[in-house]
Amino acid sequence: LIIDTQRGNFLKIDRHKYVRVAYHGFDPISSTTRKHLYNRMFNKVPSFTEKGFVNMDTLFQLVDAHLFALLVEMKDQDEHESLDSKTYEEIYRQVRECVDLCHRDGVIKDEVARNPEKYIV
Repeated sequence: LIIDTQRGNFLKIDRHKYVRVAYHGFDPISSTTRKHLYNRMFNKVPSFTEKGFVNMDTLFQLVDAHLFALLVEMKDQDEHESLDSKTYEEIYRQVRECVDLCHRDGVIKDEVARNPEKYIV
């Protein structure tokens, strides 16, 4: 799974780097739009390693992905004025910073340690 932080999209690519499925937040992107955005150049294979793409290769990143998808939805539905002036890229960067801060200062670990039966199945 790859996150396109510039567009607020989530991409599932195959081994040939062809985008098979794409979502904007939680909404599926049509085949036509997906092909227009990610498969425009027949002879050039996108690498998805540029700055605007994040490879989701660990389960720890699911938190980031879910929070980002929620915020993309909120931004698109004009639910919060504070999101109107932000780009998707800024929103993703802030999500990363907040998640890192929660892990760094022990807030999550301390809470789970106090009440493990609530969080561990």
